[in-house]
This record gives sequence, C-alpha cells and structure tokens, in this order.
Amino acid sequence: SRGTVAFKDGTTIAGITTGGYRIDSSPSGVGTTVSTSSGIGMVGQADSNERLVLQATEAGRGNFVNVYVAQGSFDTYDDYGNKQSYTTGSDMVATINGNLANATGNNISINTPDLALSMNVANQVGYTGFSIDGGGALFQLGPDVVSSQQMRLGIGSMMTTRLGGVSGQLYQLKSGGDADLRTSDASRKLADKIINEAISTVATTRGRLGAIQKASLEPNVTALQDSLTALTESEASISNADFAEESSNMTRLQLLIQAGAQTLGIANQLPQYAASLVG
Repeated sequence: SRGTVAFKDGTTIAGITTGGYRIDSSPSGVGTTVSTSSGIGMVGQADSNERLVLQATEAGRGNFVNVYVAQGSFDTYDDYGNKQSYTTGSDMVATINGNLANATGNNISINTPDLALSMNVANQVGYTGFSIDGGGALFQLGPDVVSSQQMRLGIGSMMTTRLGGVSGQLYQLKSGGDADLRTSDASRKLADKIINEAISTVATTRGRLGAIQKASLEPNVTALQDSLTALTESEASISNADFAEESSNMTRLQLLIQAGAQTLGIANQLPQYAASLVG
C-alpha cells in the first residue's frame, strides 16, 4: 500500500499512510500507533540512528511495504542495507522430523502418515524440539492391530481460552477484557483480529477433519465393506458346494437302499420258486 512519510524536526519522526493510520515515533525508539480509520496495518518506529522503520503487521511473502515519495527525496533501505522503496516479506522455512513443512508466513503445517499438525512459530532462526506424548483418538483402519493400519487424530482445544491466534483468544472479548467491543477503537480492532483468527482456526480444523474423513476413513470403510461382501460370497459358495455334495450323497444312498430292498425281496422269493418247482 502506498504511503507518505514526512520528516519533521529533530525530535519527532512521523509517517502517515493513505490507509488511515498515523505513525509517530520518538528518537528514543518508543513508538506509538494511533488509529484514525480502518485501513492497512503498518508499524513505524525510530531505530538507534533515528531512522523511521516501516514494517508490515503480518509476515509472509504475500505482505509488503511500499514507500512512495510525494515531496522531496530521500532513500529507503531494506534489512540488508540495499536501497529499496518496495520490499516483500518471506514465508517461514522449517523442517519437522526431516520433512519440509508447508508455510504461509509464520504458520507452518505438515501432513505425513506418521504426523499431521499445524502451528504458529516465532519470527526467529533456530532449532527447537517438542514431543507428543498423548491425546487424540485412535482409529483402527484395517483388520490387523498394527500401527500401519491405525491412525491417531488430535485437534486443538475449541474452548474460548484457547481458540484464537497470535493476537489473542476469544475470552478477551468478554466485558472488561482486552478486546471488549465497548472499550475503544483499539480494543474493537483487536477483537476483529481475534475473531478472524478464531474463524480461520475453526475452518482449518474442519478442513483437516474433512480431508481425513474423505481421504482415509471413507475409503477404508468402502474397502472393508467390499471385503465383507467378498467374504460373504465366498462363504456362500463354500456352503452351497457342501450342500450340493451332501445332496448327491443322500441321493446315492437312497438309490442303494432301494436297490438293496429290491434285492432282498427277490432273495426272499427264491425258496417259494424252489418249492413250486419240486411240487
């Protein structure tokens, strides 16, 4: 967003952006931002050399600072000492368990067969460690009780004391809180940021749960149903084959019994035939 920066006397450095924010900073480095209307978010303060420092309020390559000189001339520099009037931010670069995480600003996320998480990290370079020692729900996805056929799923707390983001949590909107809507414009702006972050958190969680349901749970349910159908058909084929075999055996035995009965009847009549021949 374009802005106009005016240097006054040796005691005050002032910057006014077209988005509606007035930025005042003293040479001591203690700066204040007074909101006059809604608009862009920009923070300005003086450094140790009494230079005005302009920073975007959000991190990431989608955010930028652009200085337009309306009157006079002066030079602006980036963090590396290069003369720049326009500069963009950058996204966090992080690896978790050796896997490169997806990043937007300082928000990073990762989704692997062993781990799926998202978090907001500090704006600094370094290493840190963490461990997950419990929580979540365990889902059995296959017939065998092994880790490759199981999935553990956990989500962040949706309580008002935890739901929000870097600006704060929802409980701060209550009466007397830091983001009380009735206190001031600053508290209302803070409330707006917290609500937007809470909405984003809920939407991200719902999207993650929906993706897991669509990509993991539903395909497994379908596969298990197909397996059940195949097993039922196989069992029916085996049962039907056994029934046919036993039916054939019964028919054979019935024929043998009938033939035996007929043979016995004939044998019983033989003495009568012999007597009639003698007489």
